[in-house]
Amino acid sequence: MLVAQTEKLQVIDKYIERIMRDWRVPGLAISIVKEDSVIFQKGFGVRNIHTQEPVDKNTIFQICSITKTFTASAIGLLVQRELLEWDDRVIDFLPEFRMNNDYVTQELKIRDLLCHRTGLPEYCLDPIVFYRNDYSKEEILERIAHITPAYGFRSSFEYTNATFMIAGEVIKAVTGQEWQNFVLREILIPLKMVSTFPDLSYVSNEEYENVAVPYVLENNEILEVPLYEFYGREAAGSLNSTVDDMHKWITIFSNPVAHDTRLIEPGIIEELTNPEVLVRPRGYWNSLYPGIKILTYGLGWFIYEFGGEKIIEHGGGSLGFRTTICIIPDQSLGFSILCNRGNSFVPEVIRYKILEIFFGDDIIDWNEILLKLEEDRISRIMIDEIQLENNRIPDTKPSYSRDHYSGIFENEFIGKISLNDTADGLILNFGDGQFSQGRLDHWHHDVFRLTWELEFLASQFVYFRQDENGRIKSLEIENFGVFKRI
Repeated sequence: MLVAQTEKLQVIDKYIERIMRDWRVPGLAISIVKEDSVIFQKGFGVRNIHTQEPVDKNTIFQICSITKTFTASAIGLLVQRELLEWDDRVIDFLPEFRMNNDYVTQELKIRDLLCHRTGLPEYCLDPIVFYRNDYSKEEILERIAHITPAYGFRSSFEYTNATFMIAGEVIKAVTGQEWQNFVLREILIPLKMVSTFPDLSYVSNEEYENVAVPYVLENNEILEVPLYEFYGREAAGSLNSTVDDMHKWITIFSNPVAHDTRLIEPGIIEELTNPEVLVRPRGYWNSLYPGIKILTYGLGWFIYEFGGEKIIEHGGGSLGFRTTICIIPDQSLGFSILCNRGNSFVPEVIRYKILEIFFGDDIIDWNEILLKLEEDRISRIMIDEIQLENNRIPDTKPSYSRDHYSGIFENEFIGKISLNDTADGLILNFGDGQFSQGRLDHWHHDVFRLTWELEFLASQFVYFRQDENGRIKSLEIENFGVFKRI
């Protein structure tokens, strides 16, 4: 048995080296846990391509949406302490909270938040929390009342950071502690996860120099990107950790009965990791889980079957990081994979390989499948760009001189934005955000193209509308909605 396990781990080791080359990943760390023991733990590549400092088991990565497993477990601790119930109403803890629909406001349960079945559109708050950070958390949540649901209440899984932001505020209302402080005191410290931090301010200290630099692959070039701050949505994605720390989190779920700390009772873990809602295999989720016939979501965990085994898993991604934690509870086995290259399927490729080696036939080339999906994605972007250029109407001019387009515009959901005529062109500003500024260039007629200051962000089109007197009355930003001039 030991020889067979060693051979499997050697295959995984070599496989990761190949994946690093194929996907041009600067650095990656992995930890595999069996029972309560680490059976494989290693860093690959570098945390910084300029200094060539290597990744090791103690390199800190943003773990992004793996944070949701901690937030759901924090709610579980409050259930365990009889301070709330899974099916308590949100407004009983946050009386000022409102959804777009009065019935949903009255009936929304904590359980609904943790399994993404509120009806809110996918990533619905991201235009606020990503492009501007001049709103308080309370102001951000107030704007949920202006979001039109994508589906009926409890009718569909729609993944969004908003619901976990709300869950974080429920924790604060019950305990009197900010989400960050509660998770630190009640989970990270008891588990001795000494290199896991609730936000970036903890890792900026010189004591923690072993921090991975984030990168993306853009135009076939590896580019360093800013370290993204999860301002306002900490409970949805702000944690930073190492694979050496993550193995302690894995053992809580891979072997809950035997775990010495008894931090989370087995009954709570069972509730967290039982399916609540079906995830339809479409779009992004179909790309992340090809070959998975039935994908479900529990309370902060994706749940599916592979090779006859129940799998609980959650991935994460930000501008320059991709991560996953994957656990096979009945086999007391789990692993975490953290890498510092965003916009990739690297953790998913390795995840499939590990599951195939331990529980499958190991005959499917998941790397080839996911590389093809990535190539198709890039090809679609290129084809779409060619089509846009072909449909562009030549030799047109805007209706007005450039200064007529400047002003203050407002959207009920996002709030006020400004458009200024400067020496550098028309500059759009969403507020005091890390990624809030962009330039408008004329496309055709009264359509402009918005290019963000950080050019690796996808550009968008801006459409200007006139009133009956021929004055500009509003603008519409692709994916952001209509803004009225004020």
